[in-house]
Amino acid sequence: MDVMLLITAVAVVTFAAAVQAAVGFGAGMIIVPALIWAGLPIGEAIALMSAAVGAQLTVKLWKYRRQVPWREVLWPMGAARLVGYVPGFILLWLLSGASTGVVKQSVGAMVLLALGLQAGLRIKPRERLAAGWAWASGIAGGATAGAVGMGGPPLVLWVVAHDWPAQKARLFLWACFWVSMPLHFVVLIAMFDPVVQLKWMGVGLATLPAAMLGISAGLWLGDIIPKRELRWAMIALLLVLGVSSLAGPML
Repeated sequence: MDVMLLITAVAVVTFAAAVQAAVGFGAGMIIVPALIWAGLPIGEAIALMSAAVGAQLTVKLWKYRRQVPWREVLWPMGAARLVGYVPGFILLWLLSGASTGVVKQSVGAMVLLALGLQAGLRIKPRERLAAGWAWASGIAGGATAGAVGMGGPPLVLWVVAHDWPAQKARLFLWACFWVSMPLHFVVLIAMFDPVVQLKWMGVGLATLPAAMLGISAGLWLGDIIPKRELRWAMIALLLVLGVSSLAGPML
C-alpha cells in the first residue's frame, strides 16, 4: 500500500471530519473526490469513506443520542433513501468502469443542479414541509449516495428549507447517513472484490483517532456559528465542491 496514499487518506478524512461535525454534511463529498484524484478507484474510495464516516458518526451520535430526531430520520426520509439506493447502486456499477473525469463531472453537475433548484424555488425556511418533498429528497439522496457515496446535497437542501436550530439540522443529517451505512457495506462487499473492499474499509476505520481531532474542532466551530451563517456555509460549500468537481477534469 502506497505510504503517501495512506498519509493523504488520513489528512483528507481528518479535514472532512471537521467539516462534517461543523455543518452536518460534506465528508463524502470531500473524501471521495480527493481519494479518486489521489489514485483510488471509485469502489475503494467509497469503501474507505463509508468505514471512516460510519465510525465517526457512531461516536458523535452516541454522544447526542437523546437529542436525535429519530422519528423524522426513519420516516419518511429513511424509507425514501432506501428506495433511492436501488438505482444508485446500479449507477455505481456502471461508473466503476468509467474514467475518473466522468465520475467527478457527474458529481459536480448533480451538486450544481441541486443548488440551482434551491435558488430557483426560493423556499422560505419553515418548521415543516409536505411529505412529498421528503420522499423526493430522500430518493435523490439515496441514489447519489449509492452511486458516488455523496448523498448529502439533496438532504442538505431539504434541511435548509426548514427553520431548524443548527444542532437539530446537524443531528438529523448525521443520523440519516448513519442508518444507511450497514446496507452500504454489504452492497460494496457483494459488488466488488470482498478482500479489497475489506482492506480499504480497515484503512477507513484506522483513521478514526486522527478524525476525532477534526471532529472536536468541527463541533466547536458548529457551536459558535449562528444558524443563519451555518446555512450559508452549507450552501457555499456545496457551490465550491460542485464547481471544482465539474471543472477539475477540464483543467
